[in-house]
Amino acid sequence: ILEGYEKGEINPKKTNVLDAIHFINSAWNIDVKPTTFANCFQHCKI
Repeated sequence: ILEGYEKGEINPKKTNVLDAIHFINSAWNIDVKPTTFANCFQHCKI
């Protein structure tokens, strides 16, 4: 995901909820810690 953003393939201003769900699913499959998810949601103020 980050690599795509750095290459300009992902525009964070055009990311929708479905995209976010796919990003979370990808991160979950590579063993990102639950605290990382919690911190992300705290920062986005949802």
